[in-house]
Amino acid sequence: MRKVWQTINKIIAKSAYTPKIAEIDLNGHNCNDPKAIADSFNHYFSNLGPSLARDINQGNVRPKDYLQNRITQSLFLNPVTPTEIKKRDCVILF
Repeated sequence: MRKVWQTINKIIAKSAYTPKIAEIDLNGHNCNDPKAIADSFNHYFSNLGPSLARDINQGNVRPKDYLQNRITQSLFLNPVTPTEIKKRDCVILF
């Protein structure tokens, strides 16, 4: 088994390719500073969620407005006594 995993790891390591971004267009200027590139990606992805959230129309509909024909008493359990439970050979765990 160890030999199999060694072979798999050797194959994966040889075929693994990690592209490196050498230069990006940052605000109309070519930038090749790795820290500035990383900061740019960080800024973009950390602001992506809030930016998308601003573009979503909130509307005036509340979640409860989608619930129609609500049945308030859809489930009812009759009270039982300990005697009824003993008759049915049930075990109650507390």
